[in-house]
Amino acid sequence: MKYRYCTSAVASVALTAGKLGGAGLHGHDVRVKVCIDSDRIVDIEFLKEITREAVGAYDHASLDESIGPGALIEDLLAEVQRRITASLEKKGIEARVASVEGSIPSGTIILLPEEEQDRQGCPAECSPGL
Repeated sequence: MKYRYCTSAVASVALTAGKLGGAGLHGHDVRVKVCIDSDRIVDIEFLKEITREAVGAYDHASLDESIGPGALIEDLLAEVQRRITASLEKKGIEARVASVEGSIPSGTIILLPEEEQDRQGCPAECSPGL
């Protein structure tokens, strides 16, 4: 059997949206939902804990300072995915990140795994949310 586990956490972030031509600093509360796939049973509380840690690293922070100049919500999702993957590997859990979603008032951005991006003709460095 294959299982999909999902959990979420919220971060309040500041960004300038420099990549989109914006210069003014503004903020968003972002609900980040992380889903992982595994052939084995995974402790959902562990997933919740590592999701809180990964998202919490950016809570009440400027994405420009914590990720890089002009960082967007898409960049935040990529960083959360990287942190979740590292935590799973460190713990020896055989699972892969299926998706990372960021919801803000205007909509939801979904970061798909690279293999799914490739199937949709989207290079690994592109952002499915743009």
